[in-house]
Amino acid sequence: REAQLTPGLALGMLGGLALDLGLHGLYGTYDMHWQTDWLTAVFVTLFVFIQLLLLFFNLRAYPHDPVDPGAGSFAWLAVTPLLFLYLLTSGNLATLQTSSSWSPPLALFLLLLAHLLGLSLFFWPSGVLRGVVLAGAALLLVWLAGVGLLGWGVTGWVTAVITLCTQPILAGLWLLALQRLRPGTNQRTLRRLSAANGTALVLLAIFLFAYYASYDLRFPFSRDILPLVAFLLLLTTALPRLRRPATQETAVWRLWASAFVVLLIFPLVLWQSYQTPTATAVNGRALRVMTYNLHNGFDPEGDLDLETLARTIELAQVDVVGLQEVSRGWLINGSVDMLTWLARRLDMNYVFAPTAGPLWGNALLTRLPILDSETVPLPPDDLLLARGVLAVTVDTGEETTLTVLTTHYHHLLADSDIRVQQS
Repeated sequence: REAQLTPGLALGMLGGLALDLGLHGLYGTYDMHWQTDWLTAVFVTLFVFIQLLLLFFNLRAYPHDPVDPGAGSFAWLAVTPLLFLYLLTSGNLATLQTSSSWSPPLALFLLLLAHLLGLSLFFWPSGVLRGVVLAGAALLLVWLAGVGLLGWGVTGWVTAVITLCTQPILAGLWLLALQRLRPGTNQRTLRRLSAANGTALVLLAIFLFAYYASYDLRFPFSRDILPLVAFLLLLTTALPRLRRPATQETAVWRLWASAFVVLLIFPLVLWQSYQTPTATAVNGRALRVMTYNLHNGFDPEGDLDLETLARTIELAQVDVVGLQEVSRGWLINGSVDMLTWLARRLDMNYVFAPTAGPLWGNALLTRLPILDSETVPLPPDDLLLARGVLAVTVDTGEETTLTVLTTHYHHLLADSDIRVQQS
């Protein structure tokens, strides 16, 4: 019975992450938590009911007297790197959209395929699984070490490929790590698993805090090293056991895992409703220009409210709007791709200029044809939250062009000298 529970737990976790990704993409990366429509409320209620139902049946299936109570509880620490790397890369649709410039339906389709490939690893022959996972892990380790220790630059297509390849590697290591777990319901087992789970979640909170706090606090290490540390932790939990889990119900697990193929309907639904924004000239009328600091999408009350931002721009009836504090995949606002969501909602084209990392910076939305764009970094070079200027040239339709600049100077009141440099 134990051998049957562990693969189910591993596949259940991976399937849940794939479902999370599919729903996230279906909602345009705008987290369901911030939605107010009745259909989303029905979805959330249904998911809670299903989760409670599964919990009830799973508790009945757990063995009450395992042979080795709580054995391998340390393996549950693999939750920390699995979720950390999922949130940053393999489950972050906005990151893939930003790095690749692919349309949301295509990006979601490819990333879901990567997740389904990860689910399929459980059914691969033992030798093939071991070889593929170890080879992929070695390549990913080299890449993470290069970025974290050597400061390798990250280009768009490389990031896109790494993002797609990461999830199958994580899935394979997760399956290997969970082979060491022996679940049960006696007190000793529950204490060990509870301690391991609590430790894993505390570590996850520390990793996430360190990563995002590094934009405001100066740490003695680069945030780029944290994915490497997380991956090493995953390797530590997975590599001691390199054999494929043996289960007497392979057909049942295969049927269960194959059901997740239905998630590919999400990109299809998204594709049917997706339209590329059109560009039109002003044709002699006055040109309306606006600037807007989005504050990562949060209103003064601390609520993420992209719809209010969109309505503000819409009511102004502008042709060009310069945006500041635009995030595309930051976990602090649910990993939403603010720019893509606003562009679709307003039917406007956009240009993005990252300044502090590849996912945060300035942007410009416009209804006019875009002719050219340029990003210029602002001094000094050692700012934790780097700044820059985005210059975009648009066609006004009057045989003239217009160059629009949008920027966000350093914000601390005591640092006027820095703002003077940036001016």
